[in-house]
Amino acid sequence: MNTSLQRVWRVTISCVLFSLALTAQPKYRTFTQEQLAQKEERNAGKAIASRVRFVVKNRFDTVKNVLSATVSSPIISLLDSGGFPNLRIANFKKTIVAEGKELQPGDSVVFHAIVKRKVPGSKITGWQMRTKDFSAVQTPNSPGAGVTTITITHGIPSPPIPASVDEQVIAQPTGGNVREYLYQKAVKRPKGIILGVEKAAKPAGWVRSFSTNTKAFPHTGAARCFDSVVMSTKMKPFDGEVKNPSVRMHNNHLLGSLHALKLSILANDAGVTEPFEADATPLGSLLYYDSAHAGNPFNNLTVREICKLTDTALTYCRRFSSEYYTALDQTITSIVEMFSGTIEVNSMRPMKVKGTKTLEEVTFLHANPFANVPQRESEEAVDNIPYENRMLWNYPNPFNPSTVISYQLKVKSVVTLKVFDLLGREVSTLFDHAELDEGEQSVEFDAGNLSSGTYYYRLIATDVSNGSVFTDVKKMTLMR
Repeated sequence: MNTSLQRVWRVTISCVLFSLALTAQPKYRTFTQEQLAQKEERNAGKAIASRVRFVVKNRFDTVKNVLSATVSSPIISLLDSGGFPNLRIANFKKTIVAEGKELQPGDSVVFHAIVKRKVPGSKITGWQMRTKDFSAVQTPNSPGAGVTTITITHGIPSPPIPASVDEQVIAQPTGGNVREYLYQKAVKRPKGIILGVEKAAKPAGWVRSFSTNTKAFPHTGAARCFDSVVMSTKMKPFDGEVKNPSVRMHNNHLLGSLHALKLSILANDAGVTEPFEADATPLGSLLYYDSAHAGNPFNNLTVREICKLTDTALTYCRRFSSEYYTALDQTITSIVEMFSGTIEVNSMRPMKVKGTKTLEEVTFLHANPFANVPQRESEEAVDNIPYENRMLWNYPNPFNPSTVISYQLKVKSVVTLKVFDLLGREVSTLFDHAELDEGEQSVEFDAGNLSSGTYYYRLIATDVSNGSVFTDVKKMTLMR
């Protein structure tokens, strides 16, 4: 059987198996360029509020139509009105005043709200039920015509009511948190992520991304090959390896889409994103087949195979047409966007990101019964917290004009990281009393405005819990 027929057969079998297993479909997850460009949510995984439910019962023997209830913590939002047509929040956002619904003796009213309290224990500290009688004066020309007369019957103040439901609201991560986590826990250094064909014969280029870079996304430029790169404000041929480029250096939507897709594949292989099931087809092994476009050149290929084709096209400029780059970009972008959406996690430590859609909801990606499922890393390996503080050697070294400085923090610390010349003069401040989480961290140092020579970088990390201080100094060489 030839290769083309094998691939068609694979897709056919996949679709059959897919249709038989609709009731047990796993969900998948990808991250777009725009999400990966987001800033980190510093409170991700932490409680920022509480979701509460209060039940207030009319314990009086008469009908009441007004309820006033004071909550122990300010109300961020009231999720429902309890059936009252008129509702307002008063008393510095701590008191619910509800009017217009008749509560018969024994009836209960339920309020759902988000309150500022971050730990359990929210309650209604005091409440009253009242009756308002609105009657308009009927004589149009008489004094006071149109004025409402209000009669209020006060109930006896009642004891506190604890919340019947009291759940913490956890701040969800952004794409920036995911980006940082993957580069710290899943991307292997110094190899990093290769975009293009590594060590291709000249003239050709490729990208090595081994350090998180907030300026690496999102790309908006036309899809094309690695034709040129901006270095020190000058346009130069894209020749050889470019490390951790920013969008400014090479603005190419195809590059950004491929980078986002490779990070999404890595996240799934590392067990960071769903599906977590061992028998589920990994994201990178899904089969691409767009039945609406039978002539699509990427039909019957796996997602990883499409990535490899893109690597080749990016590096070898003369082999492919502009239309081919556009088709690649559209295909990869469609995959990346298909499983994106609101980021929601099951846990932050280790990070476990929920999927968004099943294959049942997608028309051009299919399960692959012939996929080789990669050995997923254990939670211990993915969430490997160092037992000691440690300064790592920068990479590359010697360097020109930029290098990446890495270090490990065993606990959350306040970090100052500075670069000095041989005379001890400070030439750059990378962190100045920045509060950073535990784990392996890295930062790029750009020495574009410095002359060749030897420099030192010094790390001072202060444990936020006990004030202990770790200091280390290492040497690096700038060679132009």
